[in-house]
Amino acid sequence: MPEHNPEAEHKSPVEEYYFEQGLPRGYARGLLFGEQYYELGGNCGVVCEQTRMRCDIEFKLAKLLLGGRNRVRGVISDMDTGAELVTFTGEWTSIVKAEGHTKEAKQAIENLFDKGVLYERAAVVQCNLPIEEFNDTRGGTIITSEDTWGKVHQCIINNDYYQADVEKFIVESKQRAHAKELAKEGGTHQLHFFHHVPGEGYLIKPDHGAFIFSPDFVIPSNSK
Repeated sequence: MPEHNPEAEHKSPVEEYYFEQGLPRGYARGLLFGEQYYELGGNCGVVCEQTRMRCDIEFKLAKLLLGGRNRVRGVISDMDTGAELVTFTGEWTSIVKAEGHTKEAKQAIENLFDKGVLYERAAVVQCNLPIEEFNDTRGGTIITSEDTWGKVHQCIINNDYYQADVEKFIVESKQRAHAKELAKEGGTHQLHFFHHVPGEGYLIKPDHGAFIFSPDFVIPSNSK
């Protein structure tokens, strides 16, 4: 009987997706008057060579006086024919609905999505392990970004930008020192939650149950 190989459980994915045009930019709004908030704006594309499909997404910025926030719209098209198969619109912080433009696309939306709802923020609840279970340290460098940048974050909240810069320098100095120590010892940074699988990239470690994003979209793990 062949020896069990955990790596063999990770088969090469049937579909691989790549971002084109980068990612949307973040914009701080309401700096001069009104409520301050953060918004995404810009365009990005997602391409799948296996299916010859691409998705072009536009994150629309709210107008100065009119228009809703966090709006998004996009189109899924066939790269070979250029035909638009699906369009979708909505708010990425609320609900995004899809509309099919071919018989097959309409049928797929009907079968896969309730009333054409492609995404509903209220249904995607992010669940993580308690923060204290993430506090693993190596070489004096804290793994979690919440702990690493916590003092910087608090200084910004307090409008103390001078101290925020000081705390930022402290964090970066520790990171540089840790990197030099690793290089001196001939070591490399060890990932805590991910591992590299040749041909597939970086995957969440199968024995780590830290990330569960929703009842319907669960990253495989051995979490209870």
